[in-house]
Parts: sequence; C-alpha cells; structure tokens
Amino acid sequence: MIKSITILMIFVTMKKGVDPPSFAHYNKSLNLQKLQNSIDKSETNIYLKGLYGTSKSFLINSLFSNSNKNIYWILENKESAGYHFNDLEGLVDEKQLYFFPSSYNRENDFKKTNSQNVFLRTELIRSLNSSKNLIVTYPEAIFEKIIIKKEIKKRFIKIKTGDLISLESFNEKLFDLEFNREDFVIEPGDFSVRGGIVDVFSFSNNKPFRIEFFGDEIESIRTFDIETQVSNKTLKSIEILGDLENKEIDYERENIFNFIDNNSLIITENIDLLKNSLSNSFEKVTSKSNDK
Repeated sequence: MIKSITILMIFVTMKKGVDPPSFAHYNKSLNLQKLQNSIDKSETNIYLKGLYGTSKSFLINSLFSNSNKNIYWILENKESAGYHFNDLEGLVDEKQLYFFPSSYNRENDFKKTNSQNVFLRTELIRSLNSSKNLIVTYPEAIFEKIIIKKEIKKRFIKIKTGDLISLESFNEKLFDLEFNREDFVIEPGDFSVRGGIVDVFSFSNNKPFRIEFFGDEIESIRTFDIETQVSNKTLKSIEILGDLENKEIDYERENIFNFIDNNSLIITENIDLLKNSLSNSFEKVTSKSNDK
C-alpha cells in the first residue's frame, strides 16, 4: 500500500546570507503548479528544494488547501514538529489539524507515558481516514504501533441522560477500562465518586465529565474545569474512552502506515534520517526487552 502513496521530500539547501523565498511569489509560480499537478497525479516520489523555516509551513498549508489528500508531515524530531505545528495552527482549521506525539515523556525512553500526549494520539487514531486531515509528527511517534479500530470498540462506554444504570455497575465499567479511582480527577484515566456524582476524565476529551445520578438514572452530564470545579457545558450524551496507549494490555496493534489510505501525501525532509531514527527506536526497545 505504501508504494501507491505520494512521498514528497523537502531538501533545505539555503545558503548563508540568503533570505528565505517569498511565499507570496512562490504561491503564484509555475513551480508550485507543477508540484500540485504531480501530487494530483499521485506520482510516487517527488523531490523539492529551496525552502527554509516558516516558508515550509506555508507550502504545506497551500498543498493541503488545494488538494483532497490527507497529509502526514514527518519532521526530524519533536521540537521541529512542534515548531511547524504552531505555524500551521494559524493557517489550518483546528478540526483538520493534528499533532501526533509519542505517548512517552522522553525521547526513546519507553517507561512513563504522558497523559496529554496519549490524549493527542487518541484524537487522531479515532479520526484516521474519516475526513481530510493534516498530521504533524516525528519518527519516535510513528514508531509506536497503534490499536486497531475494532479493538477501540472494547475500550469505551457510551452513556446519555436518562440511561438506567446503577452507580455500582457504572463504577465497575470504569474499572474494566483500567480507570483509577482517586479523591479528585487530575488527568485522563482518573475517576472519583462523591455521593451520586461521578467525575471521570476520559482519554477522548480535554476536560473531565461530571455525571450526576438520581437513583439508577443518569440525570445530567457536564464538563467542568479541574482548577475551579466550575461546570462548563451541559451534554446529552458522551463517550468515555479508556487508554488506547497502555502497552500492558494485550490488544492487537499495527504500524500507523497500515492505517494510511492511498489518498495520502507523506512529507519528510530526510528519508535516511527517518529510517535511522526508526532503527534507533527499535534497538532501544530490543535492548530493554533483553535486559528484563
């Protein structure tokens, strides 16, 4: 499948003292039209040079705006990916723009996950191929395999106001999804119970939910702010999603490239560096496995 996907390689060859190219001029040039035509024809490999800094982000935005393809922009590291993602935030609709990080706190340190990174990965995994998206990522992030979609169905609960379910049964469902009961919710994966109120921080939402029971009936569902505890928004129905990145759970996982459809454009600046980074991550994992 990868052979039929367009791969665009950007080579940065700017000389010292030379200003970056003007995107306004470049956008009108025949070069950009030729590039767009090559992409539209789904040519397998395309090489581009002469771009520098923020001009690359403007080019990616133009390609995304003028084509119907998903774009996967693989930068050399997390810092570079974050820099260009920040550029694109002012250019691309937030519903179509995703930052796809590694789920771990440190580069090539496969021990402790970062809850915010897990949330960002979950956002993308659930939306893959459902609409046209622009994904910004880096080698360590795509090295991690992701849970296949049929397994996701086992990892969430759907509820709505008016549903009949006992508080005890609801708590058990949260435990089944590996949620932790705490005094207060702080991060995704936490839930707390106070009387007939359950606070739960799903991995599919950037704010926790407050679910009020009246007997065995769900009376209300709201989001709330962790710091102030003030409710933000009333909801009729929600999905509570468990941790899709918990590697201790034996779910079927695949390489992200198996999820990428043919109507996609993969952009990278150094294919050899990408290969080396993926190889280094593999060696780190293999080394840690052998140490156990």
